[in-house]
Amino acid sequence: MKKQEKFVLNIDNYSIAQLDADNNIEELQRLCEACTDYYELCEGCTTPSNASEELFTDVPPGKKPEDKRILGIYECKDESKELIGVIDMLIDFPKENTWYIGLLMIKPSIRNNKLGERVLHQYKEWASRNGVKELNVGVLEENEKAFRFWSRMGFEVVKKIDNFEIGNKVTTVFSMRYEC
Repeated sequence: MKKQEKFVLNIDNYSIAQLDADNNIEELQRLCEACTDYYELCEGCTTPSNASEELFTDVPPGKKPEDKRILGIYECKDESKELIGVIDMLIDFPKENTWYIGLLMIKPSIRNNKLGERVLHQYKEWASRNGVKELNVGVLEENEKAFRFWSRMGFEVVKKIDNFEIGNKVTTVFSMRYEC
Protein backbone atom coordinates (compact mmCIF):
# COMPACT_ATOMS: atom_id res chain seq x y z
CA MET A 1 0.00 0.00 0.00
CA LYS A 2 1.42 3.36 -0.96
CA LYS A 3 1.65 6.21 1.51
CA GLN A 4 -1.53 8.23 1.52
CA GLU A 5 -1.79 11.95 1.17
CA LYS A 6 -3.06 13.56 4.36
CA PHE A 7 -6.77 14.35 4.32
CA VAL A 8 -7.28 18.10 4.53
CA LEU A 9 -10.67 19.60 5.14
CA ASN A 10 -11.27 23.28 4.55
CA ILE A 11 -14.92 23.91 5.29
CA ASP A 12 -15.90 26.93 7.34
CA ASN A 13 -15.06 26.14 10.98
CA TYR A 14 -14.41 22.42 10.52
CA SER A 15 -11.21 20.40 10.33
CA ILE A 16 -10.33 16.73 10.09
CA ALA A 17 -7.65 14.82 11.95
CA GLN A 18 -6.76 11.16 12.06
CA LEU A 19 -7.63 9.77 15.47
CA ASP A 20 -5.70 7.15 17.42
CA ALA A 21 -6.67 4.93 20.32
CA ASP A 22 -3.96 6.29 22.61
CA ASN A 23 -5.08 9.91 22.41
CA ASN A 24 -8.71 10.03 21.27
CA ILE A 25 -10.58 7.12 22.83
CA GLU A 26 -12.45 9.20 25.43
CA GLU A 27 -13.59 12.00 23.12
CA LEU A 28 -14.62 9.44 20.51
CA GLN A 29 -16.66 7.59 23.16
CA ARG A 30 -18.41 10.87 24.07
CA LEU A 31 -19.29 11.35 20.39
CA CYS A 32 -20.62 7.79 20.14
CA GLU A 33 -22.76 8.36 23.24
CA ALA A 34 -24.10 11.61 21.76
CA CYS A 35 -25.09 9.57 18.69
CA THR A 36 -26.94 6.87 20.60
CA ASP A 37 -29.83 7.23 18.13
CA TYR A 38 -27.56 5.55 15.56
CA TYR A 39 -26.84 2.61 17.86
CA GLU A 40 -30.50 2.21 18.79
CA LEU A 41 -31.58 2.22 15.14
CA CYS A 42 -28.79 0.12 13.72
CA GLU A 43 -27.84 -2.23 16.55
CA GLY A 44 -30.99 -2.28 18.68
CA CYS A 45 -29.26 -1.04 21.83
CA THR A 46 -27.87 2.08 23.43
CA THR A 47 -24.26 3.03 22.80
CA PRO A 48 -21.96 0.30 24.13
CA SER A 49 -19.46 1.40 26.78
CA ASN A 50 -16.66 0.24 24.48
CA ALA A 51 -18.00 1.71 21.22
CA SER A 52 -14.91 3.85 20.60
CA GLU A 53 -12.57 0.90 21.22
CA GLU A 54 -14.55 -1.20 18.76
CA LEU A 55 -14.19 1.50 16.10
CA PHE A 56 -10.41 1.20 16.36
CA THR A 57 -10.22 -2.59 16.50
CA ASP A 58 -13.23 -4.14 14.73
CA VAL A 59 -12.07 -5.42 11.34
CA PRO A 60 -13.31 -8.18 9.04
CA PRO A 61 -11.39 -11.45 8.65
CA GLY A 62 -8.13 -10.99 6.77
CA LYS A 63 -7.71 -7.34 7.78
CA LYS A 64 -5.73 -5.80 10.65
CA PRO A 65 -6.50 -2.74 12.78
CA GLU A 66 -3.59 -1.04 10.96
CA ASP A 67 -5.71 -1.19 7.79
CA LYS A 68 -8.23 1.19 9.38
CA ARG A 69 -8.29 4.94 9.56
CA ILE A 70 -10.54 6.79 11.96
CA LEU A 71 -10.92 10.41 10.87
CA GLY A 72 -12.34 12.84 13.39
CA ILE A 73 -14.40 15.81 12.20
CA TYR A 74 -13.83 18.77 14.50
CA GLU A 75 -15.78 21.98 14.88
CA CYS A 76 -13.29 24.76 15.62
CA LYS A 77 -14.41 27.81 17.58
CA ASP A 78 -12.01 30.43 18.83
CA GLU A 79 -9.24 28.49 20.57
CA SER A 80 -11.23 25.30 21.16
CA LYS A 81 -12.23 22.35 19.01
CA GLU A 82 -14.89 19.70 19.56
CA LEU A 83 -15.17 16.27 17.94
CA ILE A 84 -18.56 16.36 16.21
CA GLY A 85 -18.20 13.58 13.66
CA VAL A 86 -16.21 10.57 12.53
CA ILE A 87 -15.39 8.66 9.38
CA ASP A 88 -14.40 5.02 9.91
CA MET A 89 -12.65 3.64 6.84
CA LEU A 90 -10.90 0.45 5.82
CA ILE A 91 -8.11 0.51 3.23
CA ASP A 92 -8.07 -1.98 0.33
CA PHE A 93 -11.29 -3.74 1.30
CA PRO A 94 -12.81 -5.86 -0.05
CA LYS A 95 -10.15 -5.58 -2.76
CA GLU A 96 -7.14 -3.47 -3.63
CA ASN A 97 -7.79 0.19 -4.50
CA THR A 98 -11.18 0.05 -2.80
CA TRP A 99 -11.88 1.86 0.44
CA TYR A 100 -14.76 0.80 2.64
CA ILE A 101 -16.55 3.43 4.69
CA GLY A 102 -17.71 1.65 7.81
CA LEU A 103 -19.30 4.72 9.32
CA LEU A 104 -19.92 8.39 8.69
CA MET A 105 -21.48 9.67 11.89
CA ILE A 106 -22.21 13.27 12.85
CA LYS A 107 -23.48 14.53 16.19
CA PRO A 108 -27.28 15.03 16.06
CA SER A 109 -27.13 18.75 16.88
CA ILE A 110 -24.87 19.32 13.85
CA ARG A 111 -26.82 17.21 11.33
CA ASN A 112 -29.00 18.56 8.52
CA ASN A 113 -26.71 21.43 7.57
CA LYS A 114 -25.07 19.68 4.56
CA LEU A 115 -21.79 19.13 6.46
CA GLY A 116 -21.90 15.39 5.69
CA GLU A 117 -22.23 16.15 1.99
CA ARG A 118 -19.39 18.66 2.02
CA VAL A 119 -17.14 16.28 3.95
CA LEU A 120 -17.95 13.37 1.64
CA HIS A 121 -17.29 15.45 -1.50
CA GLN A 122 -13.79 16.26 -0.25
CA TYR A 123 -13.31 12.68 0.96
CA LYS A 124 -14.16 11.33 -2.52
CA GLU A 125 -11.68 13.74 -4.13
CA TRP A 126 -8.98 12.75 -1.61
CA ALA A 127 -9.61 9.04 -2.22
CA SER A 128 -9.33 9.54 -5.97
CA ARG A 129 -6.02 11.42 -5.61
CA ASN A 130 -4.77 8.42 -3.61
CA GLY A 131 -5.48 5.96 -6.42
CA VAL A 132 -8.77 4.63 -5.07
CA LYS A 133 -10.99 3.22 -7.81
CA GLU A 134 -14.14 2.77 -5.74
CA LEU A 135 -15.68 3.47 -2.36
CA ASN A 136 -18.04 1.01 -0.69
CA VAL A 137 -20.50 1.39 2.16
CA GLY A 138 -23.12 -0.85 3.74
CA VAL A 139 -26.46 0.69 4.68
CA LEU A 140 -29.00 -1.02 6.92
CA GLU A 141 -32.48 -1.24 5.46
CA GLU A 142 -34.07 0.58 8.41
CA ASN A 143 -31.67 3.52 8.11
CA GLU A 144 -33.72 5.25 5.42
CA LYS A 145 -32.08 8.67 5.94
CA ALA A 146 -28.65 7.14 5.41
CA PHE A 147 -29.84 5.30 2.30
CA ARG A 148 -31.15 8.56 0.81
CA PHE A 149 -27.89 10.34 1.74
CA TRP A 150 -25.59 7.77 0.12
CA SER A 151 -27.82 7.57 -2.97
CA ARG A 152 -27.79 11.36 -3.30
CA MET A 153 -23.98 11.23 -3.05
CA GLY A 154 -23.76 8.97 -6.11
CA PHE A 155 -23.54 5.55 -4.44
CA GLU A 156 -25.48 2.74 -6.12
CA VAL A 157 -26.78 -0.50 -4.66
CA VAL A 158 -24.74 -3.44 -5.95
CA LYS A 159 -25.94 -6.14 -3.58
CA LYS A 160 -28.67 -6.83 -1.02
CA ILE A 161 -27.63 -8.95 1.97
CA ASP A 162 -30.47 -10.51 3.96
CA ASN A 163 -30.18 -11.95 7.49
CA PHE A 164 -27.21 -9.76 8.43
CA GLU A 165 -26.44 -9.81 12.17
CA ILE A 166 -25.40 -6.57 13.85
CA GLY A 167 -25.59 -5.88 17.56
CA ASN A 168 -28.87 -7.32 18.85
CA LYS A 169 -30.51 -7.38 15.42
CA VAL A 170 -30.88 -9.35 12.24
CA THR A 171 -31.52 -7.07 9.29
CA THR A 172 -30.96 -6.44 5.60
CA VAL A 173 -27.93 -4.51 4.35
CA PHE A 174 -27.57 -2.74 1.03
CA SER A 175 -23.99 -2.86 -0.23
CA MET A 176 -23.44 0.39 -2.14
CA ARG A 177 -20.58 1.49 -4.40
CA TYR A 178 -19.23 4.75 -5.79
CA GLU A 179 -16.77 4.61 -8.67
CA CYS A 180 -14.07 7.27 -8.35
